[in-house]
Amino acid sequence: MTQLFDFYIYVVHLFFAADLTISSASLYTLKLNATLKRIADNLILDQPDESLESGRVMKPHLSTIVDLTKPELLHGLAERVAAVEGLIFLARQYDFLQGYLESLLPTNNKIILQQFFTQTIACTTDLRKPIYMCVAARAFDLRQSLISMSRINWEVKDVMSQHNSYIDVLLRVQIFAIRLEELSLKMPISSHVTDILWENIAHIITHTLVQGFSEAKKCTNGGRALMQLDFTQFLLKFEKISSLKRIPHREYVENYVKAYYLPDVELEKWIKDHNEYSSKHLLGLASCASQNNKKTRQRLIQVIEEMEKYSQR
Repeated sequence: MTQLFDFYIYVVHLFFAADLTISSASLYTLKLNATLKRIADNLILDQPDESLESGRVMKPHLSTIVDLTKPELLHGLAERVAAVEGLIFLARQYDFLQGYLESLLPTNNKIILQQFFTQTIACTTDLRKPIYMCVAARAFDLRQSLISMSRINWEVKDVMSQHNSYIDVLLRVQIFAIRLEELSLKMPISSHVTDILWENIAHIITHTLVQGFSEAKKCTNGGRALMQLDFTQFLLKFEKISSLKRIPHREYVENYVKAYYLPDVELEKWIKDHNEYSSKHLLGLASCASQNNKKTRQRLIQVIEEMEKYSQR
């Protein structure tokens, strides 16, 4: 019974998270990673010529009937929802049966069943984030957004009332919203799923904005104000499209832009306190914020390099 569920969770992940197009480091919980590794090591055969007598089985393959590539079908969102939510539903049924199942076992075997519940069953909902991110990551053109941002002149004296054109590129996620609504007419999609989809999209967009801002070579106070204007206008429109009450990760962008205004000493402390940003993003901030002071720039770069060395130990 436990092996069958292990195989189920492994297959759902194998089939529907394999096409993830962005870094997965922040999408997996430690428990989910450990569970998937344990199942792969103990249950799945790596080579077809390995002995089946070991109790392990061959790695399965997704049917060619299932198409996860069509944008108009949101890259197989219907199939992903059926797989993930079906797995979570089954896990809940196991939860209901836990007391009964334990009553069938001798005392010395109950620990194995309890480990199954605390390790495997408990992490099934963790699959939502990486699998639905496969869809969310394709909701807009990441590369085109960064290209559009690279063309912006951040050395301006006055701030326009209109946002820059790259915001319109990001707001093409409205197409995603329309397709999601069309799909929801054909199959039930819970608020848990839609919220995670939009939270994932917000995660990608906010990190894309910081990436684009970090690539600015020169930036005036007017340019920093323009960054804030762009982000504010994006938030107003994105909130309406996504129906999220509060956009997650918004502070990730706001704090980064505000850091441009900090005096040199405070900026150095800010950099040391904010290791959630990559070294590349911090280097871009340091270079731009101290563009007129070579000595300060070199000191900040040294601080960032030391932080990176320390994190790699």
